[in-house]
Amino acid sequence: MEIERKIVIVGGMACGPKAAARARRCDPHARITIVEQGTTVSEGSCGLPYFIGGDVASDKALLIRTPRYFKEVSDIDVMTGSRATVIHRDSHELEVVNVTTGAVSRLPYDQLVLATGATPVVPGSLTGRDLKGVFTLTKIADATAIVTALGTGTVKKAVVVGAGLIGIESAEALKNRGLDVSLVEALPRALPALLDPDMSLHVEKELAAKGVNLFLEQRVLRLEGDEGSVRRVVTERATIEADIVLLALGYRPNVELAREAGLTIGATGGLSVNEYMQTSDPDIYAGGDCVENTHRVTGARILA
Repeated sequence: MEIERKIVIVGGMACGPKAAARARRCDPHARITIVEQGTTVSEGSCGLPYFIGGDVASDKALLIRTPRYFKEVSDIDVMTGSRATVIHRDSHELEVVNVTTGAVSRLPYDQLVLATGATPVVPGSLTGRDLKGVFTLTKIADATAIVTALGTGTVKKAVVVGAGLIGIESAEALKNRGLDVSLVEALPRALPALLDPDMSLHVEKELAAKGVNLFLEQRVLRLEGDEGSVRRVVTERATIEADIVLLALGYRPNVELAREAGLTIGATGGLSVNEYMQTSDPDIYAGGDCVENTHRVTGARILA
């Protein structure tokens, strides 16, 4: 008689559901459970800027799969509203807390997959970060809040801080909504982590041609507001009027659960994994934004 293998996956956004689907294809008999602290799973986060810009008509279109779909089609159990709090490596159990009731349970596992994602960077030293109208963009709820703000009709000027991929896509989306958009970047060029200066120049020319105001090589000193709402972004060399501000300053891997379990964290701050995506515990795998990657050209450890 074949022993049923138990696979538990922490995180239900992108990597987690993909890992679950792959595990099901590889093992038709495994008991697979996804643990997600939010209320939805399998969000199409790459489409968030396009929802803001109006290319995607509804946030419902960004929900790729539902818990019911996973159960009915692939026999994968999905526990939403459940936060993983402790990994008991010695007993191969994951401790889970129901975020509504506070009830604690344990899930036994043979293999555990950590797909805990990352949290947007919001510097604690940034004055004004808690003003109304200051946003980050990682989940459907973030995009919905921005669209709601735009729907009031009072938002005319937007400032995006950070000229990486999310920052540039968001600037494009806000410009498509008819806003006066400014893009602020601390480094000397757009997409500084991805492109050489000569290629960045092409991106900067395109942004300028579309009417985006570029403020390169300028660090944001503070956000200023009136009556609790953001009104200005103050950089080292300029003061930019703003009705909304989107902080696109990168992401910090969510590795607290792994660190507390004694798993190795790499120099980048991401979980250290081998070529098979195994952590320092061979029965615990990890993937997505919470792990380090290897640069194919330099061989250096990086965060993707």
